[in-house]
Amino acid sequence: MSNPQVVIVSDDNMAVIECPACNVRKRISVIQFKDVNHAIKVKCSCGEQFKVTFNFRLDERKEVCLKGTYRKLSEHKAYEKKCQIINLSPGGITAKFFEDFDSKKHDELIVSFSLEDKKKTIVERKVRVRHVKGNIFGAQFFDHELDGQDKKIGYIWLGE
Repeated sequence: MSNPQVVIVSDDNMAVIECPACNVRKRISVIQFKDVNHAIKVKCSCGEQFKVTFNFRLDERKEVCLKGTYRKLSEHKAYEKKCQIINLSPGGITAKFFEDFDSKKHDELIVSFSLEDKKKTIVERKVRVRHVKGNIFGAQFFDHELDGQDKKIGYIWLGE
């Protein structure tokens, strides 16, 4: 079997799976796979077997390499620690930390990083930790300040 087919999941937790052999498409509910992090084996009515993974993300992420810092929302700026933003979307980030990371799922942080635009725009956002694995954490933005930062993140995400 080849690499798994990545299937985008809609807001209503429905996905369309297409058989690579006969191109038959089927729309199914995938809510039961929401927290499953591995490929699912599918067998088409034509007999073809293939693997799929489901992408439940609200936004696609762009691979980046941006220097940044983070600290707990309740901490003073003096407690900032360095990190590297490794992917970015209009809705969140994944970052690598270099020092002990004492946060866990649902903790709220302030993350700052510089965009690679001409102005080297500094983005400072409130995030909620969604997962921690090894020295990597994923977080979702939860502030929606109207200072143009979302627009700048959108530009880098689109490659402009």
